[in-house]
Order: sequence, then C-alpha cells, then structure tokens
Amino acid sequence: MKLMCYCKHSEPVSLASLGVLMENGLVGNLRGGYACSLMEKGDTQGRESASLRIPPNVFSYLHIGPAARHAAAEAKKYLETMLNQICRRLVLMAKSFLSQFRCPTSYPLSS
Repeated sequence: MKLMCYCKHSEPVSLASLGVLMENGLVGNLRGGYACSLMEKGDTQGRESASLRIPPNVFSYLHIGPAARHAAAEAKKYLETMLNQICRRLVLMAKSFLSQFRCPTSYPLSS
C-alpha cells in the first residue's frame, strides 16, 4: 500500500490529508473511506472513529501503529469496492446511451 499526503490545489499544505494510491492511479482519501466504511456497518460515530485511527500525516500514522494500518487497509478495500461499482455503472450507462443510436453501415453517395 502506497501512502501519501495530498491537498487540493487551493489549500495550504497544512491542510493535507493522508491518502492511498489506488491501482488506477487515483488517490483515495483514507479517513473519508474509513469513515464511510464504518458508517455503512452501522457505526454512528464513524467520522470520529476515523479521525482517531487515521491522522492527517504519515508521522502520526506510524505512531498509532497496527490500529492505523488495519484502518487504512479497510479504507482502501472500501474505496476500491466503491470505485469498481462506479465504473460498472458508468459502463452500463454508456452501453445504454450508445444503444439508442444506430450508425449506418454505408452512406449513400450524393449525385
């Protein structure tokens, strides 16, 4: 798992978040992914738990230790599952959209 700190273009570096490099080259937000994973399981304090387990920087992440690594692994798994579901839906939408159009196989020549 490749961890990284990242921030949005308009944000200062002091507001960086801890992320993970996904297989397709996208960066996933570990804290957000872990919070969503916990809330889907019924944890009403998922955001608070995620804030405790996944800090904003790598130094604190390493200091927390195994609990942070477990949370990060769970977050990455959740983010990959969500990304795969979104991609499947996009493919289905594209197929549905493209099936509405019929392209002629030959064009009549104008005289």
